[in-house]
Amino acid sequence: MERFPKPVVEADFQSASLIIARDEDEHRLMIRSRFPEWENKIEYWLVHDLTNGIPDRPGWDR
Repeated sequence: MERFPKPVVEADFQSASLIIARDEDEHRLMIRSRFPEWENKIEYWLVHDLTNGIPDRPGWDR
């Protein structure tokens, strides 16, 4: 069963003691536009999705 990520809301940030955005390239601009007051309170990591850039190969689940 696949589930899409739930959108973040202000209350999520307020209740967290640590906020990590796993892929800075993917998330920083979104945070800046939707939650600018939180942009510099988040720890950004440079971890891309495993499937980004992996060539199609038989037997590899995407």
